[in-house]
Amino acid sequence: MSNHVHLQVQTTSIHIKEFIRRINGLYAMKFNDKYNYVGHLYQGRYGSEIIETDEYVLGASRYIHLNPVRANMVDKPEDYKWSSYPMIIGELSLNAFLRPCTGVLPMVMEAKSRGINNLVLPKQNIREASLVSGINLFGFETLTEVIQFLEKTKEYTDTNDFKENHIIRTTWTNFPSS
Repeated sequence: MSNHVHLQVQTTSIHIKEFIRRINGLYAMKFNDKYNYVGHLYQGRYGSEIIETDEYVLGASRYIHLNPVRANMVDKPEDYKWSSYPMIIGELSLNAFLRPCTGVLPMVMEAKSRGINNLVLPKQNIREASLVSGINLFGFETLTEVIQFLEKTKEYTDTNDFKENHIIRTTWTNFPSS
């Protein structure tokens, strides 16, 4: 979408607010660097809803995947390049290899300067990223490996207000496109 994003996420050990904070932070940092911006990138706070029924899971998924079609951005949901729909219909696998990142060194140096001690990257970027000392690097080849690693990492878990095994639909508004 040109000004917002929809995500339908099931979490089991990472609180959704940490997930969103990390995505927002990384995207804002990259966008600001690319376009020489400073300060806040998003107009407002994200909204989320807990999905507790199978019907709502399907309804939310249908809404999210048909949104670009209804906005006349594409003819079919699988044509929208930011959609997970191709994976759902079997055209793409979670075991597909992660693509290497470009500009890894500045990203790792920025993470270190912000006090981030652990960084998850595509395996192909580990050698270049290891030129920056004092940060723990974790390299993976597939998205499945990243998800399994993060689910085992208790450091990111906030159990006080975490609702296990619920799917949370999250929406950002005024999401700038790059």
